Amino acid sequence: NKTISEATTVDNLNTKWHDGPATITSDGSTMYFASESFNESKGFEKDKEKQLKFGKIYLYKATKEGDTWSNKKALPFNDKTYSVRNPSISKDGKTLYFSSNMPGGLGAEDIWKVSVNGDSYGTPENLGSRVNTEGNDSFPFITDDSVLYFSSDARQGLGGLDVFKIDLNDNSDAMNIGLPVNSEKDDFAFSIQGTKGFFSTNRNGSDDILSYDYKQSFVKLVGKLLVDSAVSIGKKIYLYQKNEQGKSILKDSSIVDTNGNYEFKIRPNQAYDLVAFDDAGNRFQQTSISDGYQKINNEYV
Repeated sequence: NKTISEATTVDNLNTKWHDGPATITSDGSTMYFASESFNESKGFEKDKEKQLKFGKIYLYKATKEGDTWSNKKALPFNDKTYSVRNPSISKDGKTLYFSSNMPGGLGAEDIWKVSVNGDSYGTPENLGSRVNTEGNDSFPFITDDSVLYFSSDARQGLGGLDVFKIDLNDNSDAMNIGLPVNSEKDDFAFSIQGTKGFFSTNRNGSDDILSYDYKQSFVKLVGKLLVDSAVSIGKKIYLYQKNEQGKSILKDSSIVDTNGNYEFKIRPNQAYDLVAFDDAGNRFQQTSISDGYQKINNEYV
């Protein structure tokens, strides 16, 4: 088992204010991180009557030279009237995801993205209603294959902030990743590399970082396609599953073999709809529930 080394401070970047979270490009050369706007000479608003200064969260960029982080620069879309925070950089380093309460959002806090080309940045784009809600949507983490994990408090969940994921390569909807990551409390700042990762939670009364090792388990769904009691050869059968909004999402399809058999890999203890069509185009549907399985040594039997 790998161990986690003792944490050390990044002295060239840390300030007397709150610093972080951070994201680092795949080549290890560039870091984007959050810090407070008080670092800038005019990065705050004043309440003269109460003699108070109100700051925001800004995003910064730094580069690594040898073993040292330097060249700290504030990103150009920071603004003293709103916060930008929780950065996550894509594998190719060309798209930076972040959360913000900047104008143009759908809720209290939304997830946005911006194109990156060296020290040049495009116009921030809101990810829209596939991701964002009328509530708080934050803590984005983008995987190497463009699956976005984020936390939301306005979608159906177990309580507080829950972790969701959405594949940005297709038109699928966001889905709650469920137990044991999510709880009745706040669960956020989820990251994954391979099958392992970390997330934050306050389920034990304070903010803690937890690690996990996740391996998806599947069971086989096998059957025979019959049309008018006769084996149907070469036809296609479709596997659908309803999301949390009740919308049917196509998960897979299979060509029936010469014996009329089909086979799918499905997750245990979930409901799926099997759909097929006859030669006249009539639709036939059957629900299959993969229940009754027990997990033993990380396998379902």
